[in-house]
Amino acid sequence: MPAHLTDYDFAAIPEEIYVDGTRRQGRFKDEILEQVALACNGTDRLSGCVVQCPGIPDMYGYERVVYAAGALQGITQLFVAAQKLIKHVDGHIVPTATCFEPVTVPYCRELYKKRGQELFTVGMQAHELCWTDAAPIPPTNEVVRSFLDRAVAQYGARSILYISFGSLFFPLTTPELVEALIDTLLTLEQPFPFVFALGGELASLPDELIKRVNASGKRPICPFWVKQRAIL
Repeated sequence: MPAHLTDYDFAAIPEEIYVDGTRRQGRFKDEILEQVALACNGTDRLSGCVVQCPGIPDMYGYERVVYAAGALQGITQLFVAAQKLIKHVDGHIVPTATCFEPVTVPYCRELYKKRGQELFTVGMQAHELCWTDAAPIPPTNEVVRSFLDRAVAQYGARSILYISFGSLFFPLTTPELVEALIDTLLTLEQPFPFVFALGGELASLPDELIKRVNASGKRPICPFWVKQRAIL
């Protein structure tokens, strides 16, 4: 929130750059907007600055956004709309809690208080089974479930690698690195069983690679949604 909804005007900065022929450098306005949102420092370029935000470790500006994801797929337009809206709201409701972020939540609450706005935290959303002592529910997919049972029986507990880039990100600009990771795991002298979940909209791997890995029956790549908690 401090990075994208506080300090910089993602609508005005690209406009300022675009009308300057020297700074525009032949780019379309949307391209400039994407680069301004990625840099998130008031310009369209990374500066090598160290980003400091209470509650999280200091980091370089280039570490704040995962560049391997490529373009932000229209998310920047949401930032622009949110920045306009945030000037007129009375408060913010966020899905977190002080027990999860004991430093950052009070910091953000104080930050927006100076703007006359309140910050309400409503906790994490999770199924009620996450908070009970009931036996864990195994994956409903038979391929995943049987693989996990075999791998645990053969290699023991905590021997399986779970790979997932989540639902909003996939390294689209560097697919060769993902393939290199898979090839490395397949050729290790000591077997390293893994489950690779491709549940996100952007997630994809070559069909040939998926078929080759899945044909072995040892390390499934799942081009469908899998229940992360069930796997864990």
